[in-house]
Amino acid sequence: YQVMFLSAILGALAFYFRAEKLISAVLALSAVGIAAILAPIGLERTDEAFTFLAISVPLALAAIKWKSVPLSTLAWTVFGLGLTAYVAWWSTDTFNPRFETPFLLFAMAGAGVQSWATHKLGQKSEAASLVTSLLGLPMLLRMSELWIAPIWDHNTGRGMMAGFAFFSVISLGISLQKKWVGFAFFGALGILFSGVAFIAGAPYQPGEETALILFFAALLVGFSTVTSSLKSDTMPRQIGGPAILITLLIVRLSLIHLGETVLPQSAAAAIGFLVSAFLWAFLSKRFLWIGTLFAGWGSAFLAAYFALMTDEVFRFLNNTWATLPTSSHLALDLSLLTASILAFLAMANANRQSAKNFRDVQLLVSICILPIWTRLCHLAFTEFVGTSAQASISAAWIIYACILITIGFRYKVQVLRYFSFAVFGLTVTKVMILDLSGLDAGIRVVILLALGMAMIVGGYLYIRTKSEQEKSGNA
Repeated sequence: YQVMFLSAILGALAFYFRAEKLISAVLALSAVGIAAILAPIGLERTDEAFTFLAISVPLALAAIKWKSVPLSTLAWTVFGLGLTAYVAWWSTDTFNPRFETPFLLFAMAGAGVQSWATHKLGQKSEAASLVTSLLGLPMLLRMSELWIAPIWDHNTGRGMMAGFAFFSVISLGISLQKKWVGFAFFGALGILFSGVAFIAGAPYQPGEETALILFFAALLVGFSTVTSSLKSDTMPRQIGGPAILITLLIVRLSLIHLGETVLPQSAAAAIGFLVSAFLWAFLSKRFLWIGTLFAGWGSAFLAAYFALMTDEVFRFLNNTWATLPTSSHLALDLSLLTASILAFLAMANANRQSAKNFRDVQLLVSICILPIWTRLCHLAFTEFVGTSAQASISAAWIIYACILITIGFRYKVQVLRYFSFAVFGLTVTKVMILDLSGLDAGIRVVILLALGMAMIVGGYLYIRTKSEQEKSGNA
Protein backbone atom coordinates (compact mmCIF):
# COMPACT_ATOMS: atom_id res chain seq x y z
CA TYR A 1 0.00 0.00 0.00
CA GLN A 2 2.83 2.37 0.75
CA VAL A 3 4.30 1.73 -2.74
CA MET A 4 0.95 2.29 -4.45
CA PHE A 5 0.30 5.49 -2.46
CA LEU A 6 3.78 6.86 -3.23
CA SER A 7 3.47 6.04 -6.95
CA ALA A 8 0.13 7.86 -7.14
CA ILE A 9 1.60 10.98 -5.50
CA LEU A 10 4.61 10.94 -7.81
CA GLY A 11 2.39 10.49 -10.86
CA ALA A 12 0.27 13.49 -9.85
CA LEU A 13 3.39 15.58 -9.30
CA ALA A 14 4.80 14.59 -12.70
CA PHE A 15 1.52 15.64 -14.33
CA TYR A 16 1.40 18.91 -12.42
CA PHE A 17 4.95 19.88 -13.39
CA ARG A 18 4.77 18.54 -16.97
CA ALA A 19 5.35 22.01 -18.48
CA GLU A 20 7.92 23.18 -15.96
CA LYS A 21 11.68 22.82 -15.90
CA LEU A 22 11.44 21.08 -12.56
CA ILE A 23 10.46 17.81 -14.25
CA SER A 24 13.95 16.37 -14.00
CA ALA A 25 14.02 17.16 -10.30
CA VAL A 26 10.63 15.50 -9.81
CA LEU A 27 11.85 12.36 -11.54
CA ALA A 28 14.95 12.32 -9.36
CA LEU A 29 12.79 12.62 -6.25
CA SER A 30 10.64 9.80 -7.62
CA ALA A 31 13.62 7.47 -7.88
CA VAL A 32 14.79 8.38 -4.37
CA GLY A 33 11.31 7.93 -2.91
CA ILE A 34 10.80 4.52 -4.49
CA ALA A 35 14.23 3.40 -3.32
CA ALA A 36 13.34 4.52 0.21
CA ILE A 37 10.20 2.39 0.19
CA LEU A 38 12.05 -0.61 -1.24
CA ALA A 39 14.66 -0.55 1.52
CA PRO A 40 12.38 -2.03 4.25
CA ILE A 41 10.38 -4.21 1.82
CA GLY A 42 13.32 -5.76 -0.04
CA LEU A 43 13.27 -6.21 -3.79
CA GLU A 44 12.49 -9.92 -3.78
CA ARG A 45 9.77 -12.24 -5.08
CA THR A 46 7.14 -10.90 -2.69
CA ASP A 47 3.58 -9.73 -3.21
CA GLU A 48 4.57 -6.15 -2.44
CA ALA A 49 7.32 -6.15 -5.11
CA PHE A 50 5.05 -7.56 -7.80
CA THR A 51 2.61 -4.70 -7.36
CA PHE A 52 5.08 -2.61 -9.34
CA LEU A 53 4.07 -4.41 -12.53
CA ALA A 54 0.39 -3.69 -11.86
CA ILE A 55 1.11 -0.03 -11.06
CA SER A 56 3.16 0.53 -14.22
CA VAL A 57 0.21 -0.17 -16.55
CA PRO A 58 -2.19 2.54 -15.23
CA LEU A 59 0.75 4.95 -15.08
CA ALA A 60 1.44 4.32 -18.78
CA LEU A 61 -2.24 4.76 -19.66
CA ALA A 62 -2.35 7.97 -17.63
CA ALA A 63 0.73 9.20 -19.49
CA ILE A 64 -1.10 8.68 -22.78
CA LYS A 65 -4.25 10.46 -21.57
CA TRP A 66 -2.43 13.49 -20.15
CA LYS A 67 0.42 13.53 -22.71
CA SER A 68 2.97 13.42 -19.90
CA VAL A 69 6.46 12.25 -20.82
CA PRO A 70 7.63 12.28 -17.16
CA LEU A 71 4.71 10.06 -16.25
CA SER A 72 5.73 7.64 -18.99
CA THR A 73 9.30 7.65 -17.68
CA LEU A 74 7.99 6.93 -14.22
CA ALA A 75 5.92 4.04 -15.60
CA TRP A 76 9.03 2.55 -17.22
CA THR A 77 10.91 2.89 -13.93
CA VAL A 78 8.20 1.16 -11.92
CA PHE A 79 7.91 -1.59 -14.54
CA GLY A 80 11.66 -2.17 -14.41
CA LEU A 81 11.57 -2.51 -10.63
CA GLY A 82 8.89 -5.17 -10.90
CA LEU A 83 11.00 -7.19 -13.36
CA THR A 84 14.03 -6.77 -11.12
CA ALA A 85 12.05 -8.33 -8.31
CA TYR A 86 11.14 -11.28 -10.57
CA VAL A 87 14.71 -12.04 -11.62
CA ALA A 88 16.25 -11.35 -8.19
CA TRP A 89 18.80 -14.11 -7.75
CA TRP A 90 19.13 -13.36 -4.05
CA SER A 91 15.46 -14.18 -3.41
CA THR A 92 14.68 -17.57 -1.88
CA ASP A 93 11.05 -17.62 -3.03
CA THR A 94 10.18 -19.83 -6.02
CA PHE A 95 7.30 -19.70 -8.43
CA ASN A 96 4.79 -22.41 -9.06
CA PRO A 97 4.84 -22.91 -12.88
CA ARG A 98 1.04 -22.65 -12.90
CA PHE A 99 1.21 -19.11 -11.46
CA GLU A 100 4.46 -18.07 -13.10
CA THR A 101 3.11 -18.38 -16.64
CA PRO A 102 0.26 -15.84 -16.13
CA PHE A 103 2.76 -13.52 -14.49
CA LEU A 104 5.10 -13.76 -17.50
CA LEU A 105 2.25 -13.16 -19.93
CA PHE A 106 1.15 -10.13 -17.92
CA ALA A 107 4.74 -8.84 -17.79
CA MET A 108 5.13 -9.13 -21.59
CA ALA A 109 1.78 -7.39 -22.07
CA GLY A 110 2.94 -4.66 -19.69
CA ALA A 111 6.12 -4.17 -21.71
CA GLY A 112 3.99 -3.79 -24.81
CA VAL A 113 1.85 -1.17 -23.09
CA GLN A 114 4.95 0.77 -22.06
CA SER A 115 6.28 0.74 -25.61
CA TRP A 116 2.89 1.79 -27.00
CA ALA A 117 2.73 4.69 -24.54
CA THR A 118 6.18 5.85 -25.59
CA HIS A 119 5.13 5.75 -29.22
CA LYS A 120 1.94 7.72 -28.55
CA LEU A 121 3.91 10.44 -26.80
CA GLY A 122 6.01 10.98 -29.91
CA GLN A 123 9.24 9.69 -28.43
CA LYS A 124 11.69 7.32 -30.07
CA SER A 125 9.46 4.33 -30.33
CA GLU A 126 12.13 2.17 -31.96
CA ALA A 127 14.43 2.46 -28.95
CA ALA A 128 11.55 1.69 -26.59
CA SER A 129 10.56 -1.32 -28.67
CA LEU A 130 14.11 -2.62 -28.58
CA VAL A 131 14.07 -2.36 -24.81
CA THR A 132 10.76 -4.23 -24.83
CA SER A 133 12.32 -6.97 -26.93
CA LEU A 134 15.21 -7.33 -24.54
CA LEU A 135 12.77 -7.57 -21.67
CA GLY A 136 10.54 -10.05 -23.46
CA LEU A 137 13.34 -12.39 -24.50
CA PRO A 138 14.13 -13.83 -21.04
CA MET A 139 10.39 -14.19 -20.41
CA LEU A 140 9.98 -16.22 -23.60
CA LEU A 141 12.95 -18.37 -22.65
CA ARG A 142 11.52 -18.97 -19.20
CA MET A 143 8.13 -19.97 -20.61
CA SER A 144 9.83 -22.34 -23.04
CA GLU A 145 11.75 -23.88 -20.16
CA LEU A 146 8.52 -24.26 -18.16
CA TRP A 147 6.35 -25.80 -20.86
CA ILE A 148 8.36 -27.02 -23.85
CA ALA A 149 11.37 -28.60 -22.15
CA PRO A 150 9.26 -30.99 -19.97
CA ILE A 151 7.29 -32.12 -23.00
CA TRP A 152 10.46 -32.51 -25.09
CA ASP A 153 12.30 -35.07 -22.96
CA HIS A 154 13.00 -32.50 -20.20
CA ASN A 155 15.77 -31.07 -22.38
CA THR A 156 16.62 -27.48 -21.42
CA GLY A 157 18.53 -26.88 -24.65
CA ARG A 158 15.45 -27.71 -26.72
CA GLY A 159 13.32 -25.39 -24.63
CA MET A 160 15.82 -22.58 -25.09
CA MET A 161 15.87 -23.25 -28.82
CA ALA A 162 12.11 -22.84 -29.05
CA GLY A 163 12.20 -19.61 -27.03
CA PHE A 164 14.90 -18.03 -29.17
CA ALA A 165 13.17 -19.14 -32.36
CA PHE A 166 9.86 -17.60 -31.28
CA PHE A 167 11.69 -14.39 -30.38
CA SER A 168 13.29 -14.33 -33.84
CA VAL A 169 9.94 -14.74 -35.57
CA ILE A 170 8.45 -11.85 -33.59
CA SER A 171 11.48 -9.59 -34.16
CA LEU A 172 11.60 -10.26 -37.90
CA GLY A 173 7.86 -9.71 -38.19
CA ILE A 174 8.05 -6.34 -36.43
CA SER A 175 11.07 -5.36 -38.50
CA LEU A 176 9.24 -6.18 -41.72
CA GLN A 177 6.15 -4.27 -40.60
CA LYS A 178 7.81 -1.20 -39.06
CA LYS A 179 11.00 -1.10 -41.16
CA TRP A 180 13.18 -0.96 -38.05
CA VAL A 181 16.74 -2.14 -38.63
CA GLY A 182 17.34 -2.78 -34.94
CA PHE A 183 14.70 -5.49 -34.81
CA ALA A 184 16.29 -7.26 -37.77
CA PHE A 185 19.56 -7.30 -35.82
CA PHE A 186 17.85 -8.84 -32.78
CA GLY A 187 16.12 -11.33 -35.04
CA ALA A 188 19.50 -12.41 -36.40
CA LEU A 189 20.86 -12.78 -32.86
CA GLY A 190 17.83 -14.86 -31.95
CA ILE A 191 18.46 -17.16 -34.90
CA LEU A 192 22.11 -17.52 -33.92
CA PHE A 193 21.36 -18.33 -30.28
CA SER A 194 18.58 -20.66 -31.31
CA GLY A 195 21.06 -22.51 -33.51
CA VAL A 196 23.46 -22.83 -30.58
CA ALA A 197 20.62 -24.15 -28.41
CA PHE A 198 19.70 -26.53 -31.25
CA ILE A 199 23.17 -28.05 -31.07
CA ALA A 200 23.06 -28.15 -27.26
CA GLY A 201 19.73 -29.98 -27.36
CA ALA A 202 20.98 -32.83 -29.58
CA PRO A 203 20.52 -35.69 -30.32
CA TYR A 204 17.27 -35.71 -32.29
CA GLN A 205 15.43 -38.24 -34.36
CA PRO A 206 16.28 -37.97 -38.12
CA GLY A 207 12.79 -36.79 -39.11
CA GLU A 208 12.66 -34.41 -36.16
CA GLU A 209 16.06 -32.95 -36.96
CA THR A 210 15.19 -32.54 -40.64
CA ALA A 211 12.06 -30.57 -39.74
CA LEU A 212 14.04 -28.34 -37.37
CA ILE A 213 16.74 -27.67 -39.96
CA LEU A 214 14.14 -26.73 -42.55
CA PHE A 215 12.57 -24.41 -39.98
CA PHE A 216 15.93 -22.73 -39.34
CA ALA A 217 16.47 -22.41 -43.08
CA ALA A 218 13.06 -20.73 -43.36
CA LEU A 219 14.04 -18.32 -40.56
CA LEU A 220 17.27 -17.43 -42.34
CA VAL A 221 15.49 -16.92 -45.65
CA GLY A 222 13.02 -14.70 -43.78
CA PHE A 223 15.90 -12.70 -42.36
CA SER A 224 17.30 -12.25 -45.87
CA THR A 225 13.90 -11.05 -47.08
CA VAL A 226 13.56 -8.59 -44.21
CA THR A 227 17.03 -7.14 -44.68
CA SER A 228 16.39 -6.77 -48.40
CA SER A 229 13.18 -4.83 -47.74
CA LEU A 230 15.01 -2.52 -45.33
CA LYS A 231 17.40 -1.47 -48.11
CA SER A 232 20.25 -1.04 -45.67
CA ASP A 233 23.70 -0.17 -47.03
CA THR A 234 25.27 -2.88 -44.90
CA MET A 235 22.78 -5.59 -45.90
CA PRO A 236 24.96 -7.10 -48.71
CA ARG A 237 27.57 -7.87 -46.04
CA GLN A 238 25.20 -8.76 -43.21
CA ILE A 239 23.64 -11.47 -45.35
CA GLY A 240 26.88 -13.43 -45.02
CA GLY A 241 26.11 -14.57 -41.47
CA PRO A 242 22.79 -16.25 -42.35
CA ALA A 243 24.43 -17.66 -45.48
CA ILE A 244 27.07 -19.42 -43.39
CA LEU A 245 24.39 -20.83 -41.08
CA ILE A 246 22.32 -22.04 -44.05
CA THR A 247 25.44 -23.74 -45.44
CA LEU A 248 25.95 -25.63 -42.20
CA LEU A 249 22.29 -26.67 -42.17
CA ILE A 250 22.49 -27.91 -45.76
CA VAL A 251 25.59 -29.94 -44.92
CA ARG A 252 23.87 -31.32 -41.84
CA LEU A 253 20.89 -32.44 -43.95
CA SER A 254 23.28 -34.09 -46.39
CA LEU A 255 25.01 -35.94 -43.57
CA ILE A 256 21.69 -37.07 -42.09
CA HIS A 257 20.21 -38.47 -45.29
CA LEU A 258 23.31 -39.50 -47.25
CA GLY A 259 26.03 -40.15 -44.69
CA GLU A 260 26.97 -43.52 -43.19
CA THR A 261 24.25 -45.63 -44.83
CA VAL A 262 24.40 -44.37 -48.44
CA LEU A 263 27.72 -42.59 -48.91
CA PRO A 264 30.92 -42.01 -46.93
CA GLN A 265 30.77 -39.06 -44.56
CA SER A 266 33.29 -37.08 -46.62
CA ALA A 267 31.24 -37.59 -49.80
CA ALA A 268 28.02 -36.52 -48.05
CA ALA A 269 29.73 -33.40 -46.70
CA ALA A 270 31.12 -32.62 -50.16
CA ILE A 271 27.63 -32.83 -51.67
CA GLY A 272 26.24 -30.46 -49.04
CA PHE A 273 28.99 -27.90 -49.63
CA LEU A 274 28.56 -28.23 -53.40
CA VAL A 275 24.85 -27.46 -53.16
CA SER A 276 25.66 -24.44 -51.01
CA ALA A 277 28.38 -23.21 -53.37
CA PHE A 278 26.09 -23.28 -56.41
CA LEU A 279 23.28 -21.64 -54.41
CA TRP A 280 25.47 -18.76 -53.23
CA ALA A 281 27.03 -18.37 -56.68
CA PHE A 282 23.58 -17.86 -58.16
CA LEU A 283 22.46 -15.39 -55.46
CA SER A 284 25.74 -13.47 -55.60
CA LYS A 285 25.44 -13.16 -59.37
CA ARG A 286 21.78 -12.19 -59.18
CA PHE A 287 21.78 -9.72 -56.26
CA LEU A 288 25.49 -8.76 -55.89
CA TRP A 289 25.54 -9.75 -52.21
CA ILE A 290 29.07 -9.65 -50.84
CA GLY A 291 28.12 -11.82 -47.87
CA THR A 292 26.85 -14.71 -49.98
CA LEU A 293 29.91 -14.33 -52.20
CA PHE A 294 32.22 -15.05 -49.26
CA ALA A 295 29.99 -17.91 -48.11
CA GLY A 296 30.10 -19.35 -51.63
CA TRP A 297 33.89 -19.25 -51.79
CA GLY A 298 34.12 -20.97 -48.43
CA SER A 299 31.65 -23.64 -49.55
CA ALA A 300 33.61 -24.23 -52.77
CA PHE A 301 36.90 -24.69 -50.89
CA LEU A 302 35.36 -27.07 -48.36
CA ALA A 303 33.57 -29.01 -51.12
CA ALA A 304 36.88 -29.49 -52.92
CA TYR A 305 38.57 -30.59 -49.71
CA PHE A 306 35.96 -33.23 -48.89
CA ALA A 307 35.82 -34.36 -52.52
CA LEU A 308 39.56 -35.01 -52.44
CA MET A 309 39.25 -36.70 -49.04
CA THR A 310 36.62 -39.11 -50.33
CA ASP A 311 39.24 -41.49 -51.67
CA GLU A 312 42.26 -40.66 -49.49
CA VAL A 313 43.75 -37.60 -51.10
CA PHE A 314 47.33 -37.68 -52.46
CA ARG A 315 47.75 -41.42 -52.03
CA PHE A 316 48.23 -41.54 -55.81
CA LEU A 317 51.62 -39.82 -55.34
CA ASN A 318 52.93 -43.11 -53.97
CA ASN A 319 54.32 -45.28 -56.80
CA THR A 320 53.61 -48.49 -54.91
CA TRP A 321 49.87 -47.82 -54.73
CA ALA A 322 48.13 -49.59 -57.60
CA THR A 323 44.77 -50.46 -56.06
CA LEU A 324 41.94 -49.00 -58.09
CA PRO A 325 38.55 -48.16 -56.59
CA THR A 326 35.42 -50.03 -57.46
CA SER A 327 33.23 -48.75 -60.28
CA SER A 328 30.73 -47.16 -57.90
CA HIS A 329 33.44 -45.39 -55.92
CA LEU A 330 35.11 -44.30 -59.12
CA ALA A 331 31.87 -42.80 -60.46
CA LEU A 332 31.30 -40.99 -57.17
CA ASP A 333 34.85 -39.62 -57.09
CA LEU A 334 34.71 -38.41 -60.69
CA SER A 335 31.33 -36.77 -60.15
CA LEU A 336 32.38 -34.95 -56.98
CA LEU A 337 35.65 -33.75 -58.50
CA THR A 338 33.95 -32.51 -61.67
CA ALA A 339 31.28 -30.73 -59.64
CA SER A 340 33.99 -29.12 -57.49
CA ILE A 341 35.68 -27.70 -60.58
CA LEU A 342 32.33 -26.35 -61.81
CA ALA A 343 31.70 -24.81 -58.37
CA PHE A 344 34.94 -22.82 -58.56
CA LEU A 345 34.09 -21.67 -62.08
CA ALA A 346 30.60 -20.64 -60.95
CA MET A 347 32.04 -18.62 -58.07
CA ALA A 348 34.52 -16.93 -60.43
CA ASN A 349 31.64 -15.98 -62.71
CA ALA A 350 29.69 -14.62 -59.73
CA ASN A 351 32.76 -12.65 -58.62
CA ARG A 352 33.23 -11.01 -62.02
CA GLN A 353 31.14 -7.88 -61.34
CA SER A 354 32.19 -7.28 -57.74
CA ALA A 355 35.93 -7.99 -57.90
CA LYS A 356 38.12 -4.90 -58.27
CA ASN A 357 40.91 -6.96 -59.78
CA PHE A 358 39.37 -9.95 -61.48
CA ARG A 359 42.77 -11.26 -62.61
CA ASP A 360 43.58 -12.19 -59.02
CA VAL A 361 40.35 -14.19 -58.86
CA GLN A 362 41.19 -15.97 -62.12
CA LEU A 363 44.64 -16.89 -60.84
CA LEU A 364 43.21 -18.12 -57.54
CA VAL A 365 40.64 -20.30 -59.30
CA SER A 366 43.31 -21.72 -61.61
CA ILE A 367 45.52 -22.66 -58.67
CA CYS A 368 42.60 -24.21 -56.73
CA ILE A 369 41.44 -26.28 -59.70
CA LEU A 370 44.91 -27.76 -60.35
CA PRO A 371 44.89 -30.42 -57.54
CA ILE A 372 41.26 -31.29 -58.29
CA TRP A 373 42.02 -31.66 -62.00
CA THR A 374 45.10 -33.76 -61.18
CA ARG A 375 43.06 -36.14 -59.07
CA LEU A 376 40.32 -36.33 -61.70
CA CYS A 377 42.73 -37.19 -64.52
CA HIS A 378 44.62 -39.63 -62.34
CA LEU A 379 41.49 -41.64 -61.64
CA ALA A 380 40.40 -41.53 -65.28
CA PHE A 381 43.79 -42.45 -66.79
CA THR A 382 44.66 -45.22 -64.35
CA GLU A 383 41.21 -46.81 -64.62
CA PHE A 384 40.31 -46.43 -68.29
CA VAL A 385 43.74 -46.05 -70.01
CA GLY A 386 45.89 -48.12 -67.67
CA THR A 387 48.78 -45.66 -67.31
CA SER A 388 50.97 -45.51 -64.24
CA ALA A 389 50.31 -43.08 -61.41
CA GLN A 390 53.23 -40.75 -62.19
CA ALA A 391 52.51 -40.73 -65.93
CA SER A 392 48.85 -39.87 -65.34
CA ILE A 393 49.84 -36.90 -63.18
CA SER A 394 52.24 -35.58 -65.81
CA ALA A 395 49.63 -35.98 -68.53
CA ALA A 396 47.06 -34.17 -66.38
CA TRP A 397 49.38 -31.19 -65.88
CA ILE A 398 50.26 -30.98 -69.59
CA ILE A 399 46.58 -31.02 -70.56
CA TYR A 400 45.76 -28.42 -67.92
CA ALA A 401 48.55 -26.12 -69.11
CA CYS A 402 47.30 -26.42 -72.71
CA ILE A 403 43.77 -25.58 -71.61
CA LEU A 404 44.96 -22.52 -69.66
CA ILE A 405 47.06 -21.13 -72.51
CA THR A 406 44.22 -21.71 -74.98
CA ILE A 407 41.74 -19.86 -72.75
CA GLY A 408 44.32 -17.15 -72.12
CA PHE A 409 44.67 -16.45 -75.85
CA ARG A 410 41.01 -16.93 -76.67
CA TYR A 411 39.70 -14.52 -74.02
CA LYS A 412 42.87 -12.38 -73.77
CA VAL A 413 43.63 -13.25 -70.15
CA GLN A 414 47.33 -12.68 -69.61
CA VAL A 415 47.47 -14.13 -66.10
CA LEU A 416 46.24 -17.53 -67.34
CA ARG A 417 48.95 -17.65 -69.98
CA TYR A 418 51.63 -16.94 -67.38
CA PHE A 419 50.24 -19.55 -65.02
CA SER A 420 50.25 -22.11 -67.84
CA PHE A 421 54.02 -21.54 -68.14
CA ALA A 422 54.35 -22.30 -64.43
CA VAL A 423 52.43 -25.56 -64.89
CA PHE A 424 54.60 -26.48 -67.88
CA GLY A 425 57.71 -25.81 -65.81
CA LEU A 426 56.36 -27.91 -62.94
CA THR A 427 55.67 -30.75 -65.36
CA VAL A 428 59.16 -30.65 -66.85
CA THR A 429 60.73 -30.66 -63.39
CA LYS A 430 58.61 -33.63 -62.32
CA VAL A 431 59.38 -35.59 -65.49
CA MET A 432 63.13 -35.12 -65.10
CA ILE A 433 63.24 -35.85 -61.37
CA LEU A 434 60.59 -38.54 -60.88
CA ASP A 435 59.25 -39.99 -64.12
CA LEU A 436 62.64 -40.72 -65.77
CA SER A 437 64.45 -41.90 -62.66
CA GLY A 438 63.64 -45.55 -63.26
CA LEU A 439 64.34 -45.66 -67.04
CA ASP A 440 67.48 -46.48 -69.01
CA ALA A 441 69.86 -43.68 -69.97
CA GLY A 442 69.12 -43.97 -73.70
CA ILE A 443 65.38 -43.74 -73.19
CA ARG A 444 65.82 -40.72 -70.92
CA VAL A 445 67.84 -38.93 -73.59
CA VAL A 446 65.20 -39.57 -76.27
CA ILE A 447 62.38 -38.38 -74.02
CA LEU A 448 64.23 -35.24 -72.97
CA LEU A 449 65.03 -34.41 -76.62
CA ALA A 450 61.38 -34.83 -77.55
CA LEU A 451 60.30 -32.72 -74.61
CA GLY A 452 62.79 -29.99 -75.54
CA MET A 453 61.61 -29.93 -79.15
CA ALA A 454 57.99 -29.68 -77.95
CA MET A 455 58.87 -26.72 -75.74
CA ILE A 456 60.68 -24.95 -78.60
CA VAL A 457 57.73 -25.44 -80.94
CA GLY A 458 55.29 -24.32 -78.25
CA GLY A 459 57.37 -21.21 -77.52
CA TYR A 460 57.50 -20.33 -81.21
CA LEU A 461 53.72 -20.72 -81.58
CA TYR A 462 53.18 -18.61 -78.46
CA ILE A 463 55.38 -15.75 -79.69
CA ARG A 464 53.77 -15.85 -83.12
CA THR A 465 50.23 -15.82 -81.74
CA LYS A 466 51.02 -13.00 -79.32
CA SER A 467 52.60 -10.90 -82.10
CA GLU A 468 49.54 -11.33 -84.30
CA GLN A 469 47.27 -10.19 -81.44
CA GLU A 470 49.45 -7.16 -80.72
CA LYS A 471 49.42 -6.13 -84.39
CA SER A 472 45.62 -6.36 -84.50
CA GLY A 473 45.39 -4.28 -81.29
CA ASN A 474 43.54 -6.98 -79.34
CA ALA A 475 46.23 -7.87 -76.82
